[in-house]
Amino acid sequence: MGNHVRGDENRNLWTYLQVALLVCTLTIGSSWYSLWQHYVVTRPRARQVEAGRTIPLVNHGVVVYLTQNERQKLSILNYAGNGMGLMLVLVSIAHSYVRGRERELARPRVRRFSLTIRKPSY
Repeated sequence: MGNHVRGDENRNLWTYLQVALLVCTLTIGSSWYSLWQHYVVTRPRARQVEAGRTIPLVNHGVVVYLTQNERQKLSILNYAGNGMGLMLVLVSIAHSYVRGRERELARPRVRRFSLTIRKPSY
């Protein structure tokens, strides 16, 4: 019984980890999208060299210009979201592998014999 309970706890740990990674991925992704849309709506459409707005951000034909700091914020969110998504995929693959191994180990081993009956030769 102790092993069965431990298996349930491990399964719950994997599930909680997957849910946490999914929530983080969705939160970071929606934050990136929201910041992108905020920049498209609020930033100037003309280059302003004196203000440092020289990096173009193109969104469906609309070009706005960002500072280096604004572009860096978008990049950090993008890389963090991609990293979390990749970790989610890797944890899901590892979880399915571990779950398959647990099922294989829990299955009773049955030896199968092949018995062939030969006709007697007279």
